[in-house]
Amino acid sequence: MIIKKMQCKICSVQCDLNIEIDSQKASITGNKCGRGIDYAKSQFSDDSVIVTARCILLNGSMGRLPVTSTAPIPIYMVDEVIEIIKNTQVIAPVSKDQIIIENVLNSGVDIVSQRRVK
Repeated sequence: MIIKKMQCKICSVQCDLNIEIDSQKASITGNKCGRGIDYAKSQFSDDSVIVTARCILLNGSMGRLPVTSTAPIPIYMVDEVIEIIKNTQVIAPVSKDQIIIENVLNSGVDIVSQRRVK
C-alpha cells in the first residue's frame, strides 16, 4: 500500500489530504468538501493536473501573485501554461478568485488569483 500526503489547492481552506493507494483502489481522506477528492484524483491521473504558479504583480505589497487553474489542465499543456503565467503582469488591486487569464491556451480553463491584494 502506498500512502501519500498532499495539500489541496482548490480553495482557501487548503485541506491536508491523505491518499492510500493499493492494487485495487484509492482512498482519500482529510478533505472538507468534494472538491478535495476531485483535486486529489486529478493529481494522480496521468492526463491532467491543477496548475498553481505565480504571475508578476505590479503596484502591490509583493512582487508575485499566486494563481491557480479553475480545473485540471492536460499534462501536455502544463509547461506552456506555467510559462504564460510567469510572464503575465497584473496590476494591484486584485480580488481573490479574480480571473487573471481567461481560457488559457483555449483549454476552457481560467487562471484565477488565490488571494486578495490591495
